[in-house]
This record gives sequence, structure tokens and C-alpha cells, in this order.
Amino acid sequence: MTSGPPRLFAPLLALALVALAPGPGHAADPLANRALVYEIRANDSPIGRETVTLRRQGGETRVVVETLSDTRILFVSVHYDHHREELWRNGALVSVTARTNDDGTPHSLSVIDQGGSRQVTVDGKPGDLPANALPLTLWTRAVVAGRPLYSVIDAELYSVASQAKGKETVVIAGAAIDAERFSLKGDIDRELWYDGEGLLLKATFSRRGFPIEFIRLSQ
Repeated sequence: MTSGPPRLFAPLLALALVALAPGPGHAADPLANRALVYEIRANDSPIGRETVTLRRQGGETRVVVETLSDTRILFVSVHYDHHREELWRNGALVSVTARTNDDGTPHSLSVIDQGGSRQVTVDGKPGDLPANALPLTLWTRAVVAGRPLYSVIDAELYSVASQAKGKETVVIAGAAIDAERFSLKGDIDRELWYDGEGLLLKATFSRRGFPIEFIRLSQ
């Protein structure tokens, strides 16, 4: 994800991490026990799934992301198999580990906060990231809060600016859901829609020139 993006939306970070703060029960705590399932579409046709499993215990939230897409678009084969685990503690990301098969190229990533420093390992080699950087983990609205972002595949640092686009309605499983739309522009481009709990409803971007959409399958 060279230099960090302009911090245009630092106040949004607190809002984005509301969902990561401990809550008294499921009604007020969207991360107590959730599984968010997204259909991945290319040119409006399903090509895969992503599942984000959220589990909270005390002040810790554990997140497991499983993504699989395998398709052929015109003469281009696209295969992506990704497993990621994140640990958040009291709203701060403590660690992220990931394994990815990106069109036949394997990658491994580990980023661990060691109390003031970070241990970064990319494909078995030491790496380096800004102390306040976050992975491009789209499930949480924290990614639009103006912090430096890095790839969940190989820790490439992205220079990205975030912009709030206002309120829109997204149809999920036949129901109209109020959403906040944001744009990420720069080294990577993403259009993102989040629900009132700060959880991803929809994402759109391009890969190899083809339009890709992630859409949540249930409220």
C-alpha cells in the first residue's frame, strides 16, 4: 500500500472502531458472534465467495477471512485463494497473518505488534511498515480513516486518499439498507459502502480491467 495518505478523516477512525469496542450484548455488539458472507461478482456473474467470521471475547476481537475466487474471464484465468487472521484488542490491531495463492503465486504475511515496534515478515523475509498502518481489510470502516494502508497479500504500502461520499441505499437480500459510501483513490481504487455498525455491505473495484463487486448476502 510509499508515504501514507492525507489524514482527511482521522475523526472517522473513532467511529470506525466503535464496532471493535466491547459491548454489553449482541444487540449493541455487532462483533459478538457474526459471520459476514460476500458474493464476488465479475461482470455481474458470481465468481467466488468471501466469508468474514467475527468473534469477541472480552476486549479481544478475532477475525478470520476466507476468500476464494476461480474463474475465466474471456481469455484470462483468475484464481485467488486467501486466508487471513486478525487480532484486535480494545480497538487496536495487534496482529495479522495471511496466506495467499494469487494466480498461482504463493505469499505469506505476518505483522505483529510488539509494544511500540512491529515484527513484519513477508514471504519469509523481514519487512517494514509505518507504525500506524492498517492492512487493506475492507470489512471494517477503519480502512477509510486516513491511515496508511498495506496489501494483505505482500504488505505493499499504498499511498491512498479517502473521501466520504455521503449516504446511499444498498439492497441486501432484497432489503434496502442505509449505507455510508467512501472512496479510496491512489495506488489502489475502491468504492466502499458500510452499514451503521461500520461493517462492509458492498465494495467495487477493477482487476485486470474487469469490474469486480463484493456484495453481502444477508443483513
